[in-house]
Amino acid sequence: MKILAGIVTYNPDLKKLEKNLQAIIKQVNMVLIVDNGSENFAEIKSLSENYGNEILSLEKNLGIAYALNEILKKAIREKYDWFLTLDQDSVSSKTLIADYIEEIMSKNKTEIGAMTCVIRDSNIHANERQMFMDSTESIEVEECITSGCLCNTNAFQKIKGFDNSLFIDCVDNDVCLNLRKNNYKIIKVLKHVNLYHEMGEARFKNILGKKVLTYNEKPFRHYYISRNWILLSRKYNQHFLGRVIRIWLKSVLFEPNRIKMSKATFWGIFDGLHNKSGKLDRRI
Repeated sequence: MKILAGIVTYNPDLKKLEKNLQAIIKQVNMVLIVDNGSENFAEIKSLSENYGNEILSLEKNLGIAYALNEILKKAIREKYDWFLTLDQDSVSSKTLIADYIEEIMSKNKTEIGAMTCVIRDSNIHANERQMFMDSTESIEVEECITSGCLCNTNAFQKIKGFDNSLFIDCVDNDVCLNLRKNNYKIIKVLKHVNLYHEMGEARFKNILGKKVLTYNEKPFRHYYISRNWILLSRKYNQHFLGRVIRIWLKSVLFEPNRIKMSKATFWGIFDGLHNKSGKLDRRI
């Protein structure tokens, strides 16, 4: 089984990126770094060469979806059966790929569009494993994040990859909706905690004796999140406005910069309703 790992970078912390490389390089056939116009590209290139990886510079930030599509193109061109997508600050366990392969071999692999794993958030020192204490097997899920996701090259070729028009945010939600629309399954492997990852600036806050998880994303991210969920509502003829409202309410109630968050969400909804996509071109 031939597997490519792809890492998308944009002004990464080099120490975290090196941990990422160290963790995955011996588990796959090749690692490709796709850089989205980082200011520290020279250092990224030097680090990549030290590990014998391939690196592709896009010279400017073309968005996460565009970079992910470059990984897909390489997987198709060089006939990789599967490709793993990783964020620059994610760190895989030593058994990530082995656990995925074991699961693939036990199922009809042509039905699997993507595979995900149990993730531990490095910011809050909590992991999803606690949600699945009664199982050591796997389950079918509706969606997953792109980091740590093992993608079936044939399936992603069929659905035409990632949607460049979304730029960032909801790119993973879109591709999961597209896979399921085309009758592919998304499998979550529960055997181990297999990815250490940072979801925004996640923090727990104690509100009236209850813990509330907040991600503290920057305002421009709230723009993309709200806009892209509206665009996905049209694309898949489903109603996702409720998600936008829940995310906005949580940011207003529990996070700083409430006015900026609200303004960004408003413009995101406005642009989404007007079918505007691509890179943000207004001041948020």
